[in-house]
Amino acid sequence: FKENPKWFSEKFVRWYNFMIPRILRKSKHIFTVSEFSKSEIEKHFRIDSEKITVLLNGMPRLAESSQNTLPIVEGNYALSVGTLTARKNQQQIINCFLAWENCPIKLVLAGTFEDAIFGENSSFKKQIESASQIVLLENPSDKELVNLYQHALFTIYMPKYEGFGLPILESLTFKKPVIVSDIPVFRELFSGLVLFSTLNNNGNLRGLVEELLETHTSWTEKFSKSGALVAKFSYEKAANKLDEVIHQMKNTDYGKI
Repeated sequence: FKENPKWFSEKFVRWYNFMIPRILRKSKHIFTVSEFSKSEIEKHFRIDSEKITVLLNGMPRLAESSQNTLPIVEGNYALSVGTLTARKNQQQIINCFLAWENCPIKLVLAGTFEDAIFGENSSFKKQIESASQIVLLENPSDKELVNLYQHALFTIYMPKYEGFGLPILESLTFKKPVIVSDIPVFRELFSGLVLFSTLNNNGNLRGLVEELLETHTSWTEKFSKSGALVAKFSYEKAANKLDEVIHQMKNTDYGKI
C-alpha cells in the first residue's frame, strides 16, 4: 500500500496509512519474512534495522493431507494460486495463454476477487470466464487446493511486488516446478529452486512454459532428492530464532516481556 496505492482500494490505503505506522512505533520488536520486506519497512517507515528480525516461513503442511484422488480439473494444466488483483499480475499469465493458439494445456486460476480491498475487478473476471482454455476456481477449500497442486504439471506465480510468496513454497512442497516473476525477493529466497520470467514479457513466459512441458518430470525428481527446502524453510528454525530474540530483549531496556 506504500509502494503502489493503486493496487488497493482508497479505503484500504487510508486505514493502513493510519494503522501501520502506529503499530510499528509502539512495537518493541518487528518480525518479517524476508530481507526484502525488512528493507521496505526501513525505507517506508524509517525503522532502525536492529529493531527488525527476519524469520522465514516454514514448509506448508498442505501436502501432508494429499491423497490419490481424482483431479477436479480434467486434463493437463498449469496452476496459478493467489488473490486475483493487479499486484499479483495474473493478467500477464492470462494474456500469454489467450495469445497462444492451440495451447496444449489449460491455465487454472485459484483465488478470490476481494473488491473491498482491491477495487473493482468485474471486467477482469468477465475476460477470464469467457476464455475456453482458462479455468477459474474462486475461493477453493484447502482440500480443493491440495487436489489442484497434486495434479498440476507445474505452477506459475508472477506478482509485480511481493514480501515472500507462499504459493511458491506450497508448489515446491508438492514437488512442482514453478515459474516466477524475476523480482528481488524471489531471487533472495528461491534462487536455484525456480525458473525466473521477465515481467511484461509474454514471449519469455511462453518459452518457459514450453520448456516445462518437456522437463517438468526431471524438475520433480530434482525436488524429491533435495533437502535444501526443508533445511532453509523450517518453522523449527524460525521458532528458535524467535526464542533467541525474546531472550535478548529480556536483557535489554525493553523490560519484562
